[in-house]
Amino acid sequence: MATNSRNLISLPSARPESGVAYPANDSQIASAMARAQENLLRQQKPDGHWCGELFVDSTLCSDYVLYLHWLGEVDREIQDRCTEHILRRQLPDGGWSIYYGGPSEINASVKAYFALKLAGYSADLPFMREARANILRMGGIPRVNTFSKLYLALMGQFPWKYLPTIPVEMVLLPEWRVVSARDRAQGFPPAARRTGIYLAKFVPARGRCAQDAASNSVETIASDRVGGSGTMDDRADR
Repeated sequence: MATNSRNLISLPSARPESGVAYPANDSQIASAMARAQENLLRQQKPDGHWCGELFVDSTLCSDYVLYLHWLGEVDREIQDRCTEHILRRQLPDGGWSIYYGGPSEINASVKAYFALKLAGYSADLPFMREARANILRMGGIPRVNTFSKLYLALMGQFPWKYLPTIPVEMVLLPEWRVVSARDRAQGFPPAARRTGIYLAKFVPARGRCAQDAASNSVETIASDRVGGSGTMDDRADR
């Protein structure tokens, strides 16, 4: 590809100083490598593997709590561990981020708030009030993405008619078609393909929600553009 293409953005390269050389037998480098190797070997298990904590944001646990309630088979021990994880990652402003050190993000915050409500936390608790206020400052439910709205719809908290409908037959289209969920060459990232498949499966079927969702509605984090009932009314933004 030509380097002067208008589709390319020239970025400066980080190059080492030409006058600095690092010989292979440098004592400081060798010492640092030896300490790193010793540290790894100390952590290795007898059978040869290593264990390390997977640092993730709160959304995975929020999604799993929602899934347990949607399934109607709540494992209280797992739910307690998930809510503990969620609460540990609440930010000082009341919201939740999607990466370490990041700002509050609307989707993560709505999911975390709803998961905590499903788990039995009262909306009147101080940290829940802070979460609700933060979500409203960011625009409330109308500002969440389609994936989050799908989750809420599955629990009876968002009207299905405001979710895009994708014919389920599109999942079966072969790769040689102009649009295909199977063709990675079209540039659709995995998350986009996954969301499309979920919409194709759940929206036409109008997924069934668990009965306890009605008593844990997210109406309190819907902005003034949504209805006051357990679900959002016709004024909800698409």
